[in-house]
Amino acid sequence: MGDENKPERCKKCLIAICAAERNLKYCFECGDFPCKSVKNLDKSYRTRYKASLIENSKMVGEDGVEEFMKTEKNKWICCCGGIVGIHDSICSECGKDFRSKE
Repeated sequence: MGDENKPERCKKCLIAICAAERNLKYCFECGDFPCKSVKNLDKSYRTRYKASLIENSKMVGEDGVEEFMKTEKNKWICCCGGIVGIHDSICSECGKDFRSKE
């Protein structure tokens, strides 16, 4: 899969670069998991998006990526079939805003 459509921040992700350099597909495969970089990003994601990268990685490691994707699909697919972005909570297809209106 190419990087041409990825945001620049994703193309320059030090965690992804580290995994690639170690010939790992997933961080949980590393003996250093969770490293300081993963812990820092996990803390940010838990605060900003209510999602844990560490817990998600553990689920993939225990149950496999297919099972994890089935679970996540229910959270991130809009009724129109578009993908709801974790960073902005907006559907990629219809533009519906899923942010809390509190």
